[in-house]
This record gives sequence, structure tokens and C-alpha cells, in this order.
Amino acid sequence: MIAQGLGAALESSPELELNLLPMIQPSNACMDVLICKPDILVIDVTRELQKENLLHLCKELRQKLPFCKLLLLFSENEPEYHTLSIQAKHSALIDDFAFYNNSMKYLLAKLAALC
Repeated sequence: MIAQGLGAALESSPELELNLLPMIQPSNACMDVLICKPDILVIDVTRELQKENLLHLCKELRQKLPFCKLLLLFSENEPEYHTLSIQAKHSALIDDFAFYNNSMKYLLAKLAALC
């Protein structure tokens, strides 16, 4: 659902020159991004993606694609991800994070700032 909303918002904001390429399986993310080499990667953090796996994924992505900006997207109702995201940002594993309940305009602004 996030990908659909973001895709529609990007289509209505062509000035941002951003395209959406949804990836469903986190386990294939590194291989997928090595092929398409995105400038920005939004990681939709769900309960299925355990915290340890999330950090490992961010480290692996940062090593393999140091030019790619990483933005985590998660629920503000999950404080454990707040702490994890702040630590990941301070450690330069990610570039930024946002909450699901932020407006789409806010998320687009975050993405534009990462370009």
C-alpha cells in the first residue's frame, strides 16, 4: 500500500525526476539494487524484517552501493525502530528515516532532499 501511494505521488510530481521500482522480498534486495543501481532506496520496515536483519541489510547495501541514499520508513508506534534508526543514522548506515503517518508531501520532500 505504501508503494502504491508513493508511486501515485511520484507520478503527480514529475519535477522530482524520481521513479519507483518496488521490491517485495528483502532477501533479494541487495541483488536487485546491484542490478538497477538506484540513487535512493526506501526501506519499508515491517515486523517481518527483524531488527538484526535490518541492520545487516543496511550495512550490506551501504558497502555494495555507497552512493545510494537509504531512507527507512516505519510506524511511529514502534519505538524500538526509533532508537535503531537514530543509531543507524549516527553510524552512517542510513541517510534518513520517516514515519508512515507523515504526509506524502513530507515524504516527497525527504526524497527530494536526498537527491
